[in-house]
Amino acid sequence: MVPVKQIKSTSNPSYKRWRRYLHCPECNDCPWIAVEGRKQISELSEERKIELLLIDEGTDSGNAVLTKRSRNVIRLTRQMFRALSRTRSPQGLLAFFDKPKWSWKELTPYVLFLNRLQDPGNLGVLMRTAAATGIFSIATSIDTVSCFNDKVVRASAGYLFKTPFLEKIEAGDLQRRGYQFWVADPRQGDVLFSCKFKPPLAFMVGNEGEGVDPAEVEEPWRRLRIPMSSSVDSLNVSVSGSLLMYEVYRGVREDG
Repeated sequence: MVPVKQIKSTSNPSYKRWRRYLHCPECNDCPWIAVEGRKQISELSEERKIELLLIDEGTDSGNAVLTKRSRNVIRLTRQMFRALSRTRSPQGLLAFFDKPKWSWKELTPYVLFLNRLQDPGNLGVLMRTAAATGIFSIATSIDTVSCFNDKVVRASAGYLFKTPFLEKIEAGDLQRRGYQFWVADPRQGDVLFSCKFKPPLAFMVGNEGEGVDPAEVEEPWRRLRIPMSSSVDSLNVSVSGSLLMYEVYRGVREDG
């Protein structure tokens, strides 16, 4: 079992480095993603090694299993741990895992392409929904929030480790690999529930307030519309993206 070390000073260089990782997980010099909570850490550690496990000194016993799954284990004072925690009610466990790395060959035949999304919560929800379908991957434009943003990690409930994704790419990168595009449009296009989809396909959804950038849309891309009451002009992007993915998933299941 890995020996448990203890740090009691906030001036410790390692502590300062971990705090920087937590404040800017999307930075290039940050190799890890932080995950809090016993349940989520335990589930993730069944498939991958914990690079660093931080424990609040006031946390009860029962961490032996997680300690065995960790390369390094550090016990912190309660004050130091709470200074790192991003939750209102810390459970006393914080683990760092290596950032997942995905390649083009791991992208699925169905891709949700996110154009200029800014809300990390929306991206996290879409990541989790893609994982739930089991057939979708995520691709993001250069001006979309990072998949490694702290709020994305929390909203995805750790599923960015299971959902293939590629960041900062252009639609043309997908087109050159044979993907045909559908563009989500709240005002015009084919009705989602009446369409048949044949992969490889990419579905573009846009910014929370402005939608898809018109300059990014090419001919002969097809537009896709989710029918809704005339009293509502649009849906939240995480809702519309999730509906889209599940309608495609339904069709795949029906086709066997």
